[in-house]
Amino acid sequence: MRTSAVLRVSVTDVNEPPVVSASTALEVAEDATSGAVVGIVPATDPDSGSRGQLRFRINGSAAGDGASFRIDQLSGAVSIASAGLDWEDRPEYRFQVLIQDGDSVEPLQVATMVTISVSNVNDVQVTAVRLDPTETPCTSSPCAEGSLADMVPRPSLASMSSTGIFVSPLGGAAVQLVGLASGSRASRLEAEGLTMADVKVG
Repeated sequence: MRTSAVLRVSVTDVNEPPVVSASTALEVAEDATSGAVVGIVPATDPDSGSRGQLRFRINGSAAGDGASFRIDQLSGAVSIASAGLDWEDRPEYRFQVLIQDGDSVEPLQVATMVTISVSNVNDVQVTAVRLDPTETPCTSSPCAEGSLADMVPRPSLASMSSTGIFVSPLGGAAVQLVGLASGSRASRLEAEGLTMADVKVG
């Protein structure tokens, strides 16, 4: 005897986690203004409907540089929280972004580490370099032995100093910079082609 039966299999949908790379790399110019969009954290969710609706947020409890940026909770667009990025001072920012799906019972969450590279812009303008008033210059030629700073032009040594200032010993005097956005860091000047190997920036 043969019998037959209809077997029905019910497949229950299971919430699946969002999909995102472990790391996300973005880039922004140092002169970008507040509110400028740096890029989007690319994340997807295999679920449809409300479960697949993602929410983004910067993990404020984790170590990182998230305070300098904002993220749109719906689109994942990262923007600058406030202007003031400076490649010479800080060329890179890192922070963690959390992505959560829309499951109403047990939402699932994943994370990605965002690295934002700040690109250099030619914003440093140095028009003059002066010896700091606290230093004692030598203004005659030849300079007396032991003089700290030699301000006498030396054409034959022009390739050694783009500032016209020679210090003995090297790196032993403070100078003042005249210009825009130069700050007080030698790295700012070196990045723009001003050789400061023989002076100490004050």
